[in-house]
Amino acid sequence: MPSDTAQKYMMRQRKNIIGPQVRQLREERNWTLHQLATELALRGVFISADTLNRIELRREFVGTFEISAFAAVFKIRAEHLFPPDVSAAELAEMLHVLQKNGAENRSASHGERQRAN
Repeated sequence: MPSDTAQKYMMRQRKNIIGPQVRQLREERNWTLHQLATELALRGVFISADTLNRIELRREFVGTFEISAFAAVFKIRAEHLFPPDVSAAELAEMLHVLQKNGAENRSASHGERQRAN
Protein backbone atom coordinates (compact mmCIF):
# COMPACT_ATOMS: atom_id res chain seq x y z
CA MET A 1 0.00 0.00 0.00
CA PRO A 2 1.37 3.46 -0.90
CA SER A 3 2.52 5.78 1.88
CA ASP A 4 0.35 8.75 2.89
CA THR A 5 2.57 11.14 0.92
CA ALA A 6 2.47 8.99 -2.21
CA GLN A 7 -1.31 8.63 -1.93
CA LYS A 8 -1.71 12.40 -1.57
CA TYR A 9 0.48 12.93 -4.61
CA MET A 10 -1.47 10.44 -6.69
CA MET A 11 -4.84 11.87 -5.63
CA ARG A 12 -4.02 15.54 -6.25
CA GLN A 13 -5.22 17.41 -9.27
CA ARG A 14 -1.59 18.20 -9.99
CA LYS A 15 -0.05 16.03 -12.65
CA ASN A 16 3.55 16.29 -11.44
CA ILE A 17 5.62 17.44 -8.49
CA ILE A 18 8.74 18.63 -10.33
CA GLY A 19 7.25 21.68 -12.06
CA PRO A 20 8.39 24.27 -9.52
CA GLN A 21 11.94 22.88 -9.54
CA VAL A 22 12.01 22.92 -13.36
CA ARG A 23 10.96 26.56 -13.33
CA GLN A 24 13.53 27.47 -10.67
CA LEU A 25 16.36 25.72 -12.57
CA ARG A 26 15.30 27.37 -15.84
CA GLU A 27 15.14 30.81 -14.25
CA GLU A 28 18.52 30.33 -12.53
CA ARG A 29 19.96 29.94 -16.04
CA ASN A 30 18.00 32.95 -17.34
CA TRP A 31 16.41 30.73 -19.98
CA THR A 32 13.02 31.36 -21.55
CA LEU A 33 10.61 28.50 -22.08
CA HIS A 34 11.65 28.53 -25.74
CA GLN A 35 15.32 28.24 -24.79
CA LEU A 36 14.58 25.26 -22.55
CA ALA A 37 12.57 23.68 -25.38
CA THR A 38 15.58 24.17 -27.67
CA GLU A 39 17.97 22.61 -25.14
CA LEU A 40 15.66 19.59 -24.86
CA ALA A 41 15.30 19.35 -28.65
CA LEU A 42 19.09 19.27 -29.02
CA ARG A 43 18.92 16.09 -26.96
CA GLY A 44 16.11 14.62 -29.05
CA VAL A 45 13.28 15.50 -26.66
CA PHE A 46 10.60 17.59 -28.35
CA ILE A 47 8.45 19.46 -25.85
CA SER A 48 6.85 22.76 -26.86
CA ALA A 49 7.20 25.92 -24.79
CA ASP A 50 3.45 25.74 -24.08
CA THR A 51 3.80 22.20 -22.73
CA LEU A 52 6.82 23.25 -20.65
CA ASN A 53 4.69 26.02 -19.17
CA ARG A 54 2.02 23.47 -18.23
CA ILE A 55 4.72 21.25 -16.69
CA GLU A 56 5.97 24.15 -14.59
CA LEU A 57 2.40 24.88 -13.49
CA ARG A 58 1.94 21.16 -12.67
CA ARG A 59 -0.82 20.80 -15.24
CA GLU A 60 1.03 18.34 -17.48
CA PHE A 61 2.09 14.78 -16.72
CA VAL A 62 5.83 14.15 -16.53
CA GLY A 63 7.16 10.61 -16.91
CA THR A 64 10.53 9.08 -16.25
CA PHE A 65 11.66 9.89 -19.81
CA GLU A 66 11.06 13.60 -19.32
CA ILE A 67 12.58 13.56 -15.82
CA SER A 68 15.76 12.08 -17.28
CA ALA A 69 15.77 14.69 -20.04
CA PHE A 70 15.37 17.58 -17.58
CA ALA A 71 18.18 16.18 -15.42
CA ALA A 72 20.47 15.97 -18.47
CA VAL A 73 19.65 19.49 -19.66
CA PHE A 74 20.19 21.00 -16.21
CA LYS A 75 23.22 18.74 -15.55
CA ILE A 76 21.86 17.50 -12.23
CA ARG A 77 20.83 14.17 -10.74
CA ALA A 78 17.16 13.36 -11.34
CA GLU A 79 16.31 13.27 -7.63
CA HIS A 80 17.22 16.98 -7.41
CA LEU A 81 14.13 17.72 -9.50
CA PHE A 82 11.91 16.55 -6.65
CA PRO A 83 10.99 18.67 -3.62
CA PRO A 84 13.53 18.34 -0.78
CA ASP A 85 10.89 17.16 1.69
CA VAL A 86 10.31 13.93 -0.25
CA SER A 87 12.12 11.01 1.43
CA ALA A 88 14.15 8.48 -0.56
CA ALA A 89 11.50 5.81 0.04
CA GLU A 90 8.69 8.13 -1.11
CA LEU A 91 10.72 9.15 -4.14
CA ALA A 92 11.30 5.51 -5.10
CA GLU A 93 7.60 4.79 -4.67
CA MET A 94 6.57 7.77 -6.81
CA LEU A 95 9.03 6.78 -9.53
CA HIS A 96 7.56 3.29 -9.46
CA VAL A 97 4.07 4.73 -9.92
CA LEU A 98 5.33 6.92 -12.78
CA GLN A 99 6.94 3.96 -14.51
CA LYS A 100 3.85 1.82 -14.04
CA ASN A 101 1.38 4.45 -15.28
CA GLY A 102 3.65 6.52 -17.48
CA ALA A 103 3.33 4.60 -20.71
CA GLU A 104 -0.32 5.36 -21.33
CA ASN A 105 -0.09 8.96 -20.14
CA ARG A 106 3.03 9.66 -22.18
CA SER A 107 1.58 8.15 -25.32
CA ALA A 108 -1.48 10.40 -24.98
CA SER A 109 0.71 13.48 -24.48
CA HIS A 110 3.20 12.44 -27.16
CA GLY A 111 0.76 13.15 -30.00
CA GLU A 112 0.17 16.67 -28.71
CA ARG A 113 3.90 17.31 -28.35
CA GLN A 114 4.62 16.13 -31.88
CA ARG A 115 1.87 18.39 -33.30
CA ALA A 116 3.21 21.37 -31.32
CA ASN A 117 6.64 21.13 -32.91
